[in-house]
Amino acid sequence: MTEARRRILILDDDPETLRLLTAYLRAPHVDLVACSEIEAAECLMDRQRFDVLVTDLEVSDLGGLEGIRLIRHVACNFPGTDVIVFSGKIDESVRTLGRALGVVELLEKPEGLNRLRESAGVGLSAASAPPRNGTGTIGYVETLDEILRSRCITAVLQPIISLEPAHSSATAFGVEGLSRGPEGSLLRNPEILLDYSSRKERLFEAELQCIEAVLVESCQLPGLGRLFINTSPRSLSTPDFVGRLRDLVRQHGYCENDIVLELTEQQSIINLRAFDATLDSLRGYGFGLALDDYGSGFANLHLVQQLSLDYVKIDGYFCNGIASDSRKQAIVGSTVDMTRKLGISTIMERVETEEELKVVRRLGVDYAQGYYFSAPLPGSELAAWFQPAAPTASTVATSTELPAGSSRGGLSYTPSGPWPIVQGTLGSQYETRK
Repeated sequence: MTEARRRILILDDDPETLRLLTAYLRAPHVDLVACSEIEAAECLMDRQRFDVLVTDLEVSDLGGLEGIRLIRHVACNFPGTDVIVFSGKIDESVRTLGRALGVVELLEKPEGLNRLRESAGVGLSAASAPPRNGTGTIGYVETLDEILRSRCITAVLQPIISLEPAHSSATAFGVEGLSRGPEGSLLRNPEILLDYSSRKERLFEAELQCIEAVLVESCQLPGLGRLFINTSPRSLSTPDFVGRLRDLVRQHGYCENDIVLELTEQQSIINLRAFDATLDSLRGYGFGLALDDYGSGFANLHLVQQLSLDYVKIDGYFCNGIASDSRKQAIVGSTVDMTRKLGISTIMERVETEEELKVVRRLGVDYAQGYYFSAPLPGSELAAWFQPAAPTASTVATSTELPAGSSRGGLSYTPSGPWPIVQGTLGSQYETRK
């Protein structure tokens, strides 16, 4: 019988204490995740299952018992997770509050260390545990400051395929750039990384690094068509966004109308006036605009009506099993009809089977992307699929300025097409599905 693994999240802002706790709780079949910032712990709790949370109460340089915030969050949303407080700030009022929030154990530093393993359900000490299969693991979560300072955000690219009737086979229309956190990190998933950045009020800074990573990676493709880049409404509301974006775009050899900004739907629009002003400016400079994950979260009819969109990306949920689901077919078909009347093109996300592709094409969707065509890959691996058209005198720029409508360096390229159908490339290194 296979022994169940136990997952423990540890939060303490003191590095020495964090190392001590992970060493003390290490055991076979126990996966430990250690972080020093409460915002990182909240992001991980919201997306991963943990059996136990071990937390200090003082977890901020600003002082106060901020750890109570995480305890409340767990008590309200994850009642199946045992909470253990290991802190030097435990008095009777804290004990009373802890009992009210369902805290399993409140242990004083450092005396309570002797009881911590038993309270966490780890069992034998690490030194006395017998050797067996199922070795435990330890994962340390970098601080956001470490990640942004090291500029270790990278990107992969996934092709977007034209489904126009004239293209009987898969033909590349462009690519979407997908950012990735540090290699091997628990923050590799961009949703977790950007949520963490947002909670630390550094989303704009993090998204600029994500955008730059996409631009750097896509420079390896000589004729990628349009480049789709994700950004959030909150970053668009930042006064410096347009200027910083244009600088990055020009710095990497693009012009504005090469770029389509995808509005991701992780957050609602808070500052509507600033958001509208930024969109007007972006449109004026020639940037395209797409609404991501239409049909879920905040990506709704209100935004389709309000924004002057070029593309609507239909959430992949509606593609999964669409070949045998008449309701999904009706929803996608009606979305295509509506957007055509508004002059908006549609892109179906997460196309993974030939049957799904046939139905999506029959319903009139304009473009598609997904693992049926290709996993997200580094630009170097996609580069062989893009063949530049032979430059002519009219396509060679005669000045250092990028002419309107041109691509990098003033040369006009077209994808080689038809696009190769790549299957069986779902490598774990590119695990985030799109």
